[in-house]
Amino acid sequence: MPLFNLSIERTKIMNQERKLEKLLYSKTTFKNKLNIKNQEELFAREKLIAAIKSMMYENSYIKDMDFNLERLQETNKFLIGDLYDFAGKIRDIDMIHLDHLEKHKNLIDFTSANNIKNEFGTLMYNLNHNYTYYTDIEKKYILCASMADLYHIHPFYRANSLSIVLYMNDYAKNNLNINLDIYKLVNEYDIEQLLCTFCLGQQIDLVNAVIDVDISEKEKNNFHDILSKNEIEQDDELEI
Repeated sequence: MPLFNLSIERTKIMNQERKLEKLLYSKTTFKNKLNIKNQEELFAREKLIAAIKSMMYENSYIKDMDFNLERLQETNKFLIGDLYDFAGKIRDIDMIHLDHLEKHKNLIDFTSANNIKNEFGTLMYNLNHNYTYYTDIEKKYILCASMADLYHIHPFYRANSLSIVLYMNDYAKNNLNINLDIYKLVNEYDIEQLLCTFCLGQQIDLVNAVIDVDISEKEKNNFHDILSKNEIEQDDELEI
């Protein structure tokens, strides 16, 4: 590498490290509003807070927002804003500097911070222009692929997986005629593991999980059952 380019790369790394220092108490613990300085304790508290907020999400202001990056940011802020000042902010540090803070270290070449907004825009453009041409099972695969693509983009410092699942489930209900039981998905499956393995080529596990928690098919069947019951009652009335 030419000396000039090497100097630019070193400067970039130093800038990233300075940004990271502002976010951390130590090498392993994010600064937080509860002043928790133990990483395991912090992540346990984060998991609890995010779980509680996810139950409140259905009645939140976010449900009326358009499907864009702002909505995804507000989802992340809603989930962990009580804990982190950086909640809802797009990360401006490359994941290579954050690997030691992540569950799946060094497995995925996550999107660079400079490309997050562009890649999100491309993902949503392609999704909006393609979903109408596919069958129900193909739409489920598209949903899984889109969630995995968002996980690869990794727009936030924390709570990426849950933010992505909530955002994409709302999109799926509005556009793909798919409605997932989010609580079952999050409680019975390791969603981050599923997203990670999908990115690494093991796609069937996430697809099977989505099929398992898809309640839209049950809703359709219930609707048909109700129609059939009404038809029977109407026939009985006619006979009388």
